[in-house]
Amino acid sequence: MRRFSLSTKLLTLLLGFNLLLFAVIFVLPPELYSKIMNEPDYSFLNIESLVFILSCDLAFYLGYILYSPLVTKHSRYNLGSAVVSNTFIVLPLVPFMFLTAVSVVEIIKAYPQLLYVLGSPSAQQVRADVGTQQNVMSGAPIILTGMIWWAIFRMRCSEIILQKKMRSVRVVIVISVVLVAISFIIRMSRMQLLPLIIGLLINYKYAEYVTLRQSRTNLSRSIVVIIVGGLLIFITLSLIRGYNNWQDIAQQIFAYGPASYNRLSAILSGRLHFYGQETGIYVSSFQGQIPLLKHFINVYHLLGQPSLNTAWLRTFNDVGNAGLNADYTFPTVYGAIYSFFGIWSPIYFFGFGIFFKQIVHSINSEKIFGIVYFPFIIFSLLFLFGWNFMLSYNFIVLLITVFILFLYKASFRSIFASKRLLKNSVV
Repeated sequence: MRRFSLSTKLLTLLLGFNLLLFAVIFVLPPELYSKIMNEPDYSFLNIESLVFILSCDLAFYLGYILYSPLVTKHSRYNLGSAVVSNTFIVLPLVPFMFLTAVSVVEIIKAYPQLLYVLGSPSAQQVRADVGTQQNVMSGAPIILTGMIWWAIFRMRCSEIILQKKMRSVRVVIVISVVLVAISFIIRMSRMQLLPLIIGLLINYKYAEYVTLRQSRTNLSRSIVVIIVGGLLIFITLSLIRGYNNWQDIAQQIFAYGPASYNRLSAILSGRLHFYGQETGIYVSSFQGQIPLLKHFINVYHLLGQPSLNTAWLRTFNDVGNAGLNADYTFPTVYGAIYSFFGIWSPIYFFGFGIFFKQIVHSINSEKIFGIVYFPFIIFSLLFLFGWNFMLSYNFIVLLITVFILFLYKASFRSIFASKRLLKNSVV
């Protein structure tokens, strides 16, 4: 019951944070908002937006509370099940560390000017060019991110039980984090780097809770620190991307938060309509980005959807046509879901709540699926004020990560179990 209480408290904290961001624009005087954002205020005392957000949050809660997780004979909270060897944790990271390093070198070779434009206004154009380059190698840093989350969880559980630090594992994880961070920084991708850092902290602390049944208060404090840390990373990466004065940065901090809810209000009132929204591209975008398959079949075309890149580029015009500041297009997850489901959007959030409950049960049972996806879902909930990351490219690549780790665990168990390198693990 205590585990249930912890995840409920965590969920309340994340949803409450996003509701607080909406409350800012809900009560902020329209004149002040318009001065900051250079656009009309559609959210001031907007009851329609408030009711819609609350109904979606309530549906999420109901899905989470009413759902009984799928239970298998191995689904148990066993304090002795988490001990694994250094070799077991480090081995799957090594090949993807190499691939990530190769991907970094490839980008620098393709865009040698990249290192010189970071921090300048021209960084924006280079970022757009780099963002269009997506191949097999571009998925390696995301796969390695998922493996880092898994590795730090397994490492921390083992350290607590063995009562000693796994120093060699920590070194490999640090090197992996540096490689992934460099990869995301040269791509100027804040929304890839933030989940990496947040996931590290989340899984490290949650491993302590799973293993020691630590106080809910400790983890809640850590989440607050993560939110503040995420804001600092956001500001730093804004400088790298070429926003070189504090007025622009201050506007961004406000834009990627309260102002996103102004776009939601415009969507609800019919003022803002996104290109291709009736096709569901803003709800699910992974179908046209499946590695390897996308080189043979244009799934977007088969489904009558615009490509994700085309839809994204059109959002700037769509936002501008609605009379809003076209530099900022985030519609919030609520707006993205409403653009397709309309008044039935709470049904989606009900299903989201069910999925979150299953993830919580999975990580509490120390299963690969939950360990990899838990930090991703936490970030998605924290970022409800931004873009919809569920059913995105990252989502499908992390699923590949889970599959690789599952095969690795089965192979490692069968090959090395006799050498006692793996001890009663349910990873």
